[in-house]
Amino acid sequence: MALCNKLLEDKSVAEYIKTLPVLAQLSEAGVLEMSVAFDGLKDEFGVMENIRSLNTYTDKKVAAKAVAHHQKLLNQLDTWITTIIKGQGDEAAILFTLRLQRDLYQKLSISTGCRFANLVEATDSFINSYSIRKVTNKDYPGFMQTLSGYFKMTVELFKNKILATRSKDLFESFHGPVAGIQKAHLAFLNDLLVVQERTPAKRSSNQYDQNGYSS
Repeated sequence: MALCNKLLEDKSVAEYIKTLPVLAQLSEAGVLEMSVAFDGLKDEFGVMENIRSLNTYTDKKVAAKAVAHHQKLLNQLDTWITTIIKGQGDEAAILFTLRLQRDLYQKLSISTGCRFANLVEATDSFINSYSIRKVTNKDYPGFMQTLSGYFKMTVELFKNKILATRSKDLFESFHGPVAGIQKAHLAFLNDLLVVQERTPAKRSSNQYDQNGYSS
């Protein structure tokens, strides 16, 4: 990206525009290779669409827009690759996954009016305690089980079959190794992220207790 900006500073705009089709081709090939390596990938961030869009910037008059689009694409690729790697199941990825959970449920709590505040607070507390080693990986399975009611409530809100399947996989993972729980947890959150963007949550008329269970 620094090289792209340097080209603009040097007024070598034409050269930069000429490189975009090649960059798009290389990026697409890289993503396809990664898909093969990971036995198929779900493009949750619209990466491939944005890669192909690089080819639409053919006029040096829109070079600034091309750079902005290019920067956005690089950020998406970085986020996507990080998510993919951590999604393979990694104990070291627990903090990443919990931070994603906290951020997603903060937004969900606001948009639905449902009682996810306790989940957000508990997740934040676990993150802080984990960061100073007051809790460790061995505490993660037990912590996840205390949140089961909230995950069930999430599935009920969206009425989404894929999310329901992910939640089932998550609950079954509780009896296995920590890395497996983290992998299932991140898979559930990734699908929640996609569903949350595409489908408005259904406000529930049920009343829930502090653990997310309906009364």
